[in-house]
Amino acid sequence: MSCTLLTQKAVQKCTWKALTDEYKLDVNNDTSLRDRSGLALDDEEIRTNTYEVVRDAVIAKGCALTAFGPDQMVDCATVGDIVKAVTDDILSN
Repeated sequence: MSCTLLTQKAVQKCTWKALTDEYKLDVNNDTSLRDRSGLALDDEEIRTNTYEVVRDAVIAKGCALTAFGPDQMVDCATVGDIVKAVTDDILSN
């Protein structure tokens, strides 16, 4: 299966759905990963579970993450930061 995430909009839709399904909270690019007004996650949750949720969603769309990993995930402050970093990684392959 070839990668179907060929635009930032496609990555955004995939990421939003995966995180919404996992955390049972509607997310958008402005949703904070750490603040209580957002997902209220700690660094370990972001590095492990959140990364795995996004990675698995990307793989399900036939794509691979080659540069974006758990350490880059923990540097993200918002869902939009994740979308941008994942898009940059996929489009650079």
